Amino acid sequence: MKSPISLPYVKKPCGGCPFLKDTISGWLGEERMTDITNSSSFCCHKTTDTTNLQCAGHMLLMEHNNGFVNLAERMNIPLQLSGREKVFDTVEDCIKHHSED
Repeated sequence: MKSPISLPYVKKPCGGCPFLKDTISGWLGEERMTDITNSSSFCCHKTTDTTNLQCAGHMLLMEHNNGFVNLAERMNIPLQLSGREKVFDTVEDCIKHHSED
């Protein structure tokens, strides 16, 4: 049964998602990516001020360390995320990739 409540999120990482394994090496730098992965949630960089959709890449990488994932679970709202295989395997791998020149 579909939940009557809908949550604002992107279902799969967009083409320019910084959590994709094939993103540009060194793009965001170590400090910025560390800040992002230390955040409990992250809005997709392609959303607008009026939509503010949660980033699928962040949710897939961070799993239960993502506050939005936890909220959906507490509200018993299943998230329909896809593309896990395209996202870095670990936070450490993601940060290292963004640290490289």
